[in-house]
Amino acid sequence: MKRLLVLSLLLFLTGCIVQPTEAQTCIVVDVIYAEQSVEESFELCGSTNLVADILNEHADTLQLELTSSSFGDYVSGLVGYNFETLGLNYFWEISVNDTTAEVGISELIVGTDDRLLFEASPY
Repeated sequence: MKRLLVLSLLLFLTGCIVQPTEAQTCIVVDVIYAEQSVEESFELCGSTNLVADILNEHADTLQLELTSSSFGDYVSGLVGYNFETLGLNYFWEISVNDTTAEVGISELIVGTDDRLLFEASPY
């Protein structure tokens, strides 16, 4: 018994026992800007299920630009298209599993295998 305890302690201290990792939320993010024939898809995993956090973890890949407002952060730029700086009357409309999101990315919660769509929409 004593040997088993010593062996277990030794394995633990040397890193031979795998420690549990943090749960990941993996989603698919589609970006569509039909007017420019842009259709891109990204498989992203994040350490939380909050969309803002997942997007921020992959900001470089998405070419993500956020703008802060009194309602929270919103996506102002994706894949090189920032409608504000381009002077266009568009916004990135968000859908989750083909349903328009009722909250912004700062409050939007997703689960593994959910599909997000960011689509350029005129306002």
